Amino acid sequence: MTVCWCLSELITATESAIRQGQFKPAEADELRHDVSSLINRAELPKQNITKHEQKALEDLAKDEKVVIVPADKGRCVVVLDKKDYVDKCHKLLEDDKTYKKIGYNPTNGYRKTVHALVNKLHKEGGVSDEQKRLLTPPTEPAVPAFYGLPKVHKPEPIPVRPIVSSIDSVTYGLAKHVAKILGPLVGTSFHHVKNTQDFVDKISQITLEDDETIVSYDVSALFTSIPPAEAIQVVKKNLENDSQLKDRTKLSVDQIVESVSVCLNTTYFSFQDQHYIQKHGCAMGSPISPIVANLYMQDFETGALKSYTGSKPRVWLRYVDDTFVIVKKQETQKFFQHINTCDPNISFTTEECKDQKLASLDVEVHITSDGSLDTTVYRKPTHTNQYLHFNSHHPLVHKLSVIRTLFHRADLVVQDPTERAKEKSDTKQALARCGYPDWSFSKAESPKRTGNKSAQRSGTSFSHTREITITIPYIYDLSEKIKRVFGKHGISTAFKPHNSLRKKLVHVKDKISKEKQRNLVYGVRCEQEDCQDFYIGETQQSLKARMSQHRRPSSVDFNPDSAVYTHLKEKGHSFNTKDVVILDREANWFKRGVKEAIWERVEEPKLNKKGGLRFNLSHTWDRAVREIPSRLSRTGSAPLRDVPTQLHVYNDQPSSGRMPDEADCD
Repeated sequence: MTVCWCLSELITATESAIRQGQFKPAEADELRHDVSSLINRAELPKQNITKHEQKALEDLAKDEKVVIVPADKGRCVVVLDKKDYVDKCHKLLEDDKTYKKIGYNPTNGYRKTVHALVNKLHKEGGVSDEQKRLLTPPTEPAVPAFYGLPKVHKPEPIPVRPIVSSIDSVTYGLAKHVAKILGPLVGTSFHHVKNTQDFVDKISQITLEDDETIVSYDVSALFTSIPPAEAIQVVKKNLENDSQLKDRTKLSVDQIVESVSVCLNTTYFSFQDQHYIQKHGCAMGSPISPIVANLYMQDFETGALKSYTGSKPRVWLRYVDDTFVIVKKQETQKFFQHINTCDPNISFTTEECKDQKLASLDVEVHITSDGSLDTTVYRKPTHTNQYLHFNSHHPLVHKLSVIRTLFHRADLVVQDPTERAKEKSDTKQALARCGYPDWSFSKAESPKRTGNKSAQRSGTSFSHTREITITIPYIYDLSEKIKRVFGKHGISTAFKPHNSLRKKLVHVKDKISKEKQRNLVYGVRCEQEDCQDFYIGETQQSLKARMSQHRRPSSVDFNPDSAVYTHLKEKGHSFNTKDVVILDREANWFKRGVKEAIWERVEEPKLNKKGGLRFNLSHTWDRAVREIPSRLSRTGSAPLRDVPTQLHVYNDQPSSGRMPDEADCD
């Protein structure tokens, strides 16, 4: 049985690589032929879950009385009664000091503001044509979505951490652009901690005096506490002192500040079809908010440390809102009171060391008998030791990376050789419970080969210097072969899981109705019972907006009426938006055009005008395309992707039980 559930992705990835690499026709045809041949010969991987397990997953996914969400910390998943979950979220949103319920959707107003700003920046020469296209919000931006992650490490009643997803929202493109400009401003001081390695490096040579101790001061609700007006002034001050700003952008300081202001003050979101505005603090979920928060705290800590009249802390290290402080024992409470009076918006909690131990990030710091600081790996009591299971449908390199990452953390954090060996032993036992065989640890710890393996095996000498990276769905055996073919043409390949239990079960955000979904390839079928005509199209707009266009004549004189409108007008027929079939989803403009061409070849719709597609699909793909089942045929069998047994969770362990060679995990 040939592989057919994600052919659209594989074909689209190949065409995208050809376009990015500007392949000559002969090389493009060779690549298409090689990939198509591999697809045509491929077989379906063996499944790794039983039919009973598949049925249980389907039933759980359909159960509307429960909500399945990842925990805030601890690598576990929480199943909650839906009413209980909603009540916890509403309890947060009832804080009228922070949130305000509004009875309308403010998206259009914010969109006009961002649109005008981007046009202004473009006119003044601050952004290029391409940047303007990326920064301009879509016609129908997504509404930022609120959800909560249960804090299972907290005592009952378990609260939830508020999260807002702003992907594809009205300010998302602008915020990402400005975040890249501001990013280098963060971490310019010794107090800033970049990551675990940076933290361990900074405390590794410190020895405490007899009258010193370690303590943690943590900011409560940082993002909703920072006042945007004051934060913007901090940003402006940092930009004015940045001598390298002109090397990163053509935008002036005032233009950047104006952009930051718009992003920080666009604070609305929705939950359960109700809209809210965040009254105080930076916009949660915006790509720019973490950077602004860091800059604000950078400014705060400078002033707080400078203004303290007592014996100042010898060390103050901060990772966003968590600090690690070395201070005189008699100064801990006095200094705590001081930092809580420096800024009325910033409130700290404190945690002192117990039994000479204190956790910071994922490190537990121990004060030894001679005053030096020893470190070990810290796990919260709720940590589950659940990692990527070895039998899951992921490439071997991902699984070996799990081992390497955990072992690297042990080498980095644990200083005592005996404790380090114990940490690795415990890690190995935890991974063994997740299905990792003994040979996987040996392979993970063996030296990596260097150089281009595809070239080494084939003897290919590249005459080009392309830098292309393509991401394709992972299908055991097939994806590795496609990667080797891509490598011969100078294309780097990354794998992504095609499906997972989390993707199947975890849906933290409010479900978007079919009519509001965007970036689609769709099929429209005439509603008349004796009419078999249908149409394949693509749209960046919402499905509702696109269907409205199909129901009326073209508004542009030189553009012909759509084929759907012409059919409805001439035949007197109709169609229902709720019956429109969503064939594929794709945000990228070029890739969406490729997928439209693929589905047009699959369905052969009568209403599509020949030559009317944006992308001309090569006939090299015809045999592969024939394996994609029709989704619009009324009399045909159910499409494969909708068949319950096709959960796409497969066993990617080699059936022979052999240890894969290096070719299996490039």
